[in-house]
Amino acid sequence: MPNYEVDSAKQEIESLRKEISEEGSYYEEVMKNLQDDKAKFEEEQRNAYMLLQSRYSEVLEQLHQKECYNQQVVKDHIELKHMFELEERARQEENE
Repeated sequence: MPNYEVDSAKQEIESLRKEISEEGSYYEEVMKNLQDDKAKFEEEQRNAYMLLQSRYSEVLEQLHQKECYNQQVVKDHIELKHMFELEERARQEENE
């Protein structure tokens, strides 16, 4: 093989190596950006989950408080109704 062909082949090989190196750097940067995007996405999802979990706990606590309030109202109503019936019965016995 003549020298000019060898020189030409060496230049082509060097050019290809440089191109491969540049593409490798480019794709490493792409992968790094994708990993950063993934980390940001996961952090956002974690924050959204924590917010929803917090809101769920708050709503559950509010529901529990309303349920306790409703039970107390029903209990008071029944007690008052019972007292009214006792008073009504006493009046009826008094009238008879």
